[in-house]
Amino acid sequence: MRDAGKWARHAAVFRAAPVPERHGVHRVACEAGQRRSTPTILMNEQQKEMLLKKVQSADGTTIAYDQIGNGPAVILVDGALGSRALGFMVPLATRLSPHFTIITYDRRGRGESTDTQPFALEREIEDIEALINEAGGEAFLYGISSGAALALKATIKLGHKVKKLALYEAPYDSDDARQQAFRTYRKQLTEVLAEGRRGDALGLFMMFVGMPPEHLEGARQQPMWPMWEAVAHTLAYDAAALGSRSPHLGLRCRCSGG
Repeated sequence: MRDAGKWARHAAVFRAAPVPERHGVHRVACEAGQRRSTPTILMNEQQKEMLLKKVQSADGTTIAYDQIGNGPAVILVDGALGSRALGFMVPLATRLSPHFTIITYDRRGRGESTDTQPFALEREIEDIEALINEAGGEAFLYGISSGAALALKATIKLGHKVKKLALYEAPYDSDDARQQAFRTYRKQLTEVLAEGRRGDALGLFMMFVGMPPEHLEGARQQPMWPMWEAVAHTLAYDAAALGSRSPHLGLRCRCSGG
């Protein structure tokens, strides 16, 4: 990533291999187009067609979501900083809606969803489970970036409630230098968030995913910055989804079949 406007990419089609076992995802396939969506701050006509709903997670957190289309349920899981208001998932949801019931939601602490402390990764998995239960007890999952890591962990935990799984640009990397960089980032992120410095947390994230430090001040002047800063505390939630040995966030996912 070389500027703040390129931190997320989105798939143009959805096709995923079945997940056969609860305690090991043996097969994950992802197919992604090259189109990129543009953030949509104001609600457009496609978004107006979506039906806003809310569901309560296991710990009492309210999860806000939109639903559009007809067919088997597909839950779209945003990556870092993503929310319904930004509209990143709208093009994909619209494209899939003739064939699927598409659920896009605000991850806890973002948008119209509430948040309940203390945070634990299990709470975000419970949020997905609450959405699956609302959808009839089973669904397909699609996740992008750190949302892909969350979707993967939810699939392992929830077993056959997740019928298919698609991951796009899941940021896994076993390179030792990247692992160390992530550990340093996560430590610094914890420190600045503990001091309530959400803007600095956002800056750390931007530089971690590849923004040159000299571009950071310009990014702070962008109209999107206040929206991102408002949810910067949830960067710690993304870090938790990626785990203790997590990677550089700019890599494409590696897909295998068989």
